[in-house]
Amino acid sequence: MGDAGTIFEFVDGSRLYVYWDSSTSYGTGPVSQGQGGSRVATLVAHDRGSQINLRNEATSRSRAVGYGLAGDQVNILECVQDRDTAGSDLNWCKVQFLGSGAIGWVRSDFIIFPTDGAL
Repeated sequence: MGDAGTIFEFVDGSRLYVYWDSSTSYGTGPVSQGQGGSRVATLVAHDRGSQINLRNEATSRSRAVGYGLAGDQVNILECVQDRDTAGSDLNWCKVQFLGSGAIGWVRSDFIIFPTDGAL
């Protein structure tokens, strides 16, 4: 399968085919300056029902003003570098939920970014 995925073969002879989804980026997202054109992204979490905090500032020490769930769609308004953890390659992104219109900050490892390369 090369760069497209891998095959796992089990002792009973059955196989599991896993394909990579290269149509999205996950985790870091580009750092943007200002309020350039927004793009639609999707929230993601390890557990499907997990709540993803929406914060009033770009730090984990700020107050949670709401939450989203994995699968919620948001407009990415702006991204800034994470300053909570030294050496972090993550960002914080200011988002607006498509459904409710709520605005706040979400850390980039909870976001699947659009692939058009622009914010």
